[in-house]
Amino acid sequence: MGRKLIPTARRLTTMEETAIPPLLGVVGHPIAGNPMQFAMERALAAANLEWRFLSFDVPPERLAAAVAGVDALGFRGLAVAPPHSAAVLELVPRHSQSARIGRWADAIHRGDDGCLIADNLLGDALRDLLGDRPVAGSSVGLLGDVPESRALFATLSLLAPKTLWVRDIAAENFSRSLEAHRPAAPLATDQSQTGSGEPEAGESRSELSTGRPAAARASQAEGGSEPAEHGSFGHPQGPSEPPDAAPVERTTGPADGERDEQAERRPRGAEGDAAEPPQVLKLSDRDKAAFGELQVLVRGGLTPTTAGGAADAKMLEKQVEQLRQDCVVVDLAVCASTSPLLRTASERGLPTISAIDLLVARAALAFHRWTGRRADRLALQEAFEEYLEI
Repeated sequence: MGRKLIPTARRLTTMEETAIPPLLGVVGHPIAGNPMQFAMERALAAANLEWRFLSFDVPPERLAAAVAGVDALGFRGLAVAPPHSAAVLELVPRHSQSARIGRWADAIHRGDDGCLIADNLLGDALRDLLGDRPVAGSSVGLLGDVPESRALFATLSLLAPKTLWVRDIAAENFSRSLEAHRPAAPLATDQSQTGSGEPEAGESRSELSTGRPAAARASQAEGGSEPAEHGSFGHPQGPSEPPDAAPVERTTGPADGERDEQAERRPRGAEGDAAEPPQVLKLSDRDKAAFGELQVLVRGGLTPTTAGGAADAKMLEKQVEQLRQDCVVVDLAVCASTSPLLRTASERGLPTISAIDLLVARAALAFHRWTGRRADRLALQEAFEEYLEI
């Protein structure tokens, strides 16, 4: 039997009706070392919001009680850190499309009717950072067998590439998941359609780094060892989540009066035909032709500290030579502003996205979804870098 779903309140109390500040939080186990509270408190202060953000160490056996408590206490939102990103789906009534396909959620927000909704904000952040890059009909590559790879696989598949090349993960499992949750149309990569709103004046729609790393990345580029691997919302990597957690069979459509965010993201085509799921193929390190056709390459979870990681990193740096000049290189394996892989890509002039870029973008999306306000991304980035000492 599955876990009992948590009933949700029909109505939330507004700030004007109570003196109690709105509550936000993060749950994980262990929670020590998670930077979310530190970063979100900085963002709340920058926005002049007198909200409270709390951190909770919740072991897996207490997760159901914790989610029930979050709902009963009227929390406006919750970040979900390891090892709960798969299990939390069984406890929340609604899931975003990418959360369903990836069987992974890193945040919870409330719909207009007060119902809890699980989100895959890591995937949304990647889609935002890719901007208007042409992913539909192209080839993308995904490396690394970690829960975050599953989340990114879901988002990349919804962008309707022709081919998804995967390494280290079971391609057949994802193929079945794609068929089970086949999208009605490819999702747009336009940032304005992912819940973060149009960029401010003077703000870049895409935050890809090109050419030499930015000044914020220069200190890491000077040398030194790579920082430790971090998991969901910057949390130190804890126990891995079950790789084959079963998706929850739920009806996840919007409630009456609540806008269908997923439908709004779909391109308005004249035909309205359903998008074909991408072909999922196994990627070989020696397949130069496959690397040469990639539009996006994502390294999701291999680091020099893992078995064979150092050799893998060196091989990847050599494979950058095979990539096309406009291929976007994304590296989540090292929680820093850059990495040897990204430095190699930057030296070739390729656009790059670092783990810190994604961490900041994901936190900004969560802040906007929870508060309705645009986050100060510079304040978030400075807070994460200060806390993580990078």
